[in-house]
Amino acid sequence: NTETLFKDVSRSKTDYEYLVAAFERGVINGTSSTHFTPDGTLTREQAATMLIRALGLEHRAPDPGYATNYTDNASISNYARDAVYVANEIGLMIGLGDGTFQPQKPLTRAESSVLLVRFLNYLEIDLKQNYRDDIWFMYS
Repeated sequence: NTETLFKDVSRSKTDYEYLVAAFERGVINGTSSTHFTPDGTLTREQAATMLIRALGLEHRAPDPGYATNYTDNASISNYARDAVYVANEIGLMIGLGDGTFQPQKPLTRAESSVLLVRFLNYLEIDLKQNYRDDIWFMYS
C-alpha cells in the first residue's frame, strides 16, 4: 500500500512505522481524519489522552457526571476529559499552581520531561502494584 496514513506525514519518515503502530493501537489520532500535523505543538490534554490510552486506562474514569477539581474543568475538550481525570488520579499529570489544568496549553520541554519520568515511574512501580492488588482481590 503506497497511501500514507496522514497526508502530511511521508512514508519515508524514519518514525513512520511508530506512528502507524500507535494509530492502529488507538494511542493517537490525527488532528483531522487526513492530517497529523507532525510539526505542531502537543497540548496538555493531548498528552494526557495519549499516555492514558498507552496505559490502557482510558475507560477508568467514573460514569459521566464527575468533574475534575480544576477551575477550568469546562475548557477540557470532551475527548480528553476522562483521560485528564485519570491522569490526575494516578498522579501522572497535575494541575498548575493556580488550580487550573490549562488543557490547550502546549507542553514545554520541561513539562514533557517531568511527564515522561512520571510515566516511566508509573510503569515501573505503580502499574506493578496495581496488578498485584487486582490479583490479590480477585483471589481473596
